[in-house]
Amino acid sequence: MPFHPRRRKRLAALLISLLASLGLSACDRGDSKTAGQHLDAAVADSREALDKAGKSIDHAAERGGEAASEAYDKTRAAATDLRITAEVKTALARAPEVAAHEIKVDTDNGRVKLEGEVDSIAIRTKAEQLAAATPGVRSVDSQLVVRQGKPS
Repeated sequence: MPFHPRRRKRLAALLISLLASLGLSACDRGDSKTAGQHLDAAVADSREALDKAGKSIDHAAERGGEAASEAYDKTRAAATDLRITAEVKTALARAPEVAAHEIKVDTDNGRVKLEGEVDSIAIRTKAEQLAAATPGVRSVDSQLVVRQGKPS
């Protein structure tokens, strides 16, 4: 069973809408990056996820129907992880006290990993709460570090 073109179009539409919302959320941020730079970063993340998914699909096509189904499941999981990452980044960008551009967000199978430096324990806690409140998040692995010499 080859990968159906409608599924590919749905995935592309989902990714485009996620990128647009992420780009728009960055517009009202006061950080040094422009909305375009935020959007470029999100596009790069999406391209990487789609490249992985595409390779999985190509490999599956060589193995046959069962493998195509497996590839579809992997692609769907990758798209879900990409959606979660985009929604967490958007939530962080909308929180005025959080410097979202300083927090790296990765998602694997619904498990969100936050990395970077923040100015206070309160900001670290806020980022963790925002990530945990995002639909589809199974767990949050916070590796956020509070900068030395900053108030907690």
